[in-house]
Amino acid sequence: MDPNAALTEMLELAQRFVECPDDKEMGEHDGCQCAAHMERMGELVLALDSWLSTGGFAPAKWAVMT
Repeated sequence: MDPNAALTEMLELAQRFVECPDDKEMGEHDGCQCAAHMERMGELVLALDSWLSTGGFAPAKWAVMT
């Protein structure tokens, strides 16, 4: 696993969620695929958690916080 790539993708997905119109239902609209993006975010969170829980190093962006 590349924790740096995972964090980058997670942040990109989070930005998409923030920019998504509040009045839209889950699904596909205006080029947004909310359900697919949420599924991918879940996969990344679980993978990064597993990585960190088994002794993997933190993403570089987070490592400066420690």
